[in-house]
Amino acid sequence: MISGGGNGTVVTIGSSASRATEMSGFTIAGGKLTTGYGAGLNISGSPTVSGNVIRDNEIHGERNYGAGVYCGYGSGPLITG
Repeated sequence: MISGGGNGTVVTIGSSASRATEMSGFTIAGGKLTTGYGAGLNISGSPTVSGNVIRDNEIHGERNYGAGVYCGYGSGPLITG
């Protein structure tokens, strides 16, 4: 498990990530944001994300997006399972 402990985004995948960048088999939990995007997983690039469990992440406030997963403008991830 990868836990954010209630302190911001748990995992960020940056804009340089390509389809060859893989994230698989993790539980992503405990993300908490009051401002921003993607409490559990924030993606800017185009990685392969498969077989993960994304749970118990929180986002509060207005104009905040993606309690579980946020895919930024121009990103193109492959998300399965």
